Amino acid sequence: MLKQLLYLACLLYLLASCIDKTETKQITNSKPIDFKQTLALKQSRTFKISLDSLTPQLYGDVQIYEDTISNKKYLHFFNTPNYQIYFYDLATQELAFTIKLEKEGENGVGKDMRGYQIKNLDSIFVYNYPVELSIVNRNAKKSKVYRVLGSLERDTLLIIPNLNVSSSSPIIFKDNSLIMSGYTGAELEEENAYNRPFVIYYDLQTQELTYGATYTKAYQNANWGGSELRHTYAAYNPDKDLIVYSLPIEHSIYTSKDGKNLTKHYAGSKYFDKIPSLDKPKKSYHTMDMDEIYAVYAERPSYSYIIYDKYRKLYYRIAELPIDKFDPNGGIKTTVKETSIIILDENFNYLGETRMKSMYSPRSFFITEEGLGFVKYIKNGGEDEAFFDLFKIVKKNEK
Repeated sequence: MLKQLLYLACLLYLLASCIDKTETKQITNSKPIDFKQTLALKQSRTFKISLDSLTPQLYGDVQIYEDTISNKKYLHFFNTPNYQIYFYDLATQELAFTIKLEKEGENGVGKDMRGYQIKNLDSIFVYNYPVELSIVNRNAKKSKVYRVLGSLERDTLLIIPNLNVSSSSPIIFKDNSLIMSGYTGAELEEENAYNRPFVIYYDLQTQELTYGATYTKAYQNANWGGSELRHTYAAYNPDKDLIVYSLPIEHSIYTSKDGKNLTKHYAGSKYFDKIPSLDKPKKSYHTMDMDEIYAVYAERPSYSYIIYDKYRKLYYRIAELPIDKFDPNGGIKTTVKETSIIILDENFNYLGETRMKSMYSPRSFFITEEGLGFVKYIKNGGEDEAFFDLFKIVKKNEK
């Protein structure tokens, strides 16, 4: 009798393990506010820079560096073909200088650079996927290397994130540690409330990696395509020593002092009501091709970047409107989502939302004293120039 009971218990356990736990979720936008518009974004001017023959069109990460020694501001970006960081004088729009990084050798930063951040011109953090974070100076001389991808025993269930270093995911320097954000692609059935973090800590003294906040409940037991809707975005407000996180399927943003304990603030768009998950089990992700995976993102509303404007003490959150039908061969209108920009005050109160009239690369944003800037998509030509539109904050109905 005991053997029969044990057999039955094992059978029930195996059956339970085989049951797919994937749910079809609708992440509802509760819209608890009246969306009263007091501020808006209005285009103020366009400027351009000249690109050399080795620089492709700019649709990637663009940043601003303020050099307190020379009292100059530079617009800068990384050019993959020649492994150089280009610095343009923001006042003149002329190329000021470049920093050429080495891939190999004594000062090599690796062959797969995915991002960088300038603390100052003698401390430039360069991320080589998936493991190394190097520090180089203005002469591209390497001083340190940190290992930022953990290695765990096989029996662990922790799903380790890959680091993301960009203006949308800055490194935060705090208490002799680096607080960073990242993400892990794919849809994994073993995901739970504790084992899939997106915040990474690196202790500069012990050189140990630990992890912080995990994906929210909305992500669990649902298939979100395992790619774009899994990306995480962050901003840092140095005035309040506050980290702000934006997750693509969440109508709220989350704030934290330490990257572990999160506080929720509603920051949804007035332009959409629900974000549906994929009506397929998580395991189906492994049979989807790249176009199918991208279509999950493209055909659903979502959120992306959260931007802190230190000059006006405001936040901007980018909301992405869905494409009716994703077509990789149909041009911008069937591949690039239109956006709106939600404007929040420093306490995350809604001040307005501006729908963008032109197509911009949301990855290529920057903040200046003049306003919020984006790289423009150029339909034809423009291979030797990059165009930027600047937007200023105006009161409702102000021209």
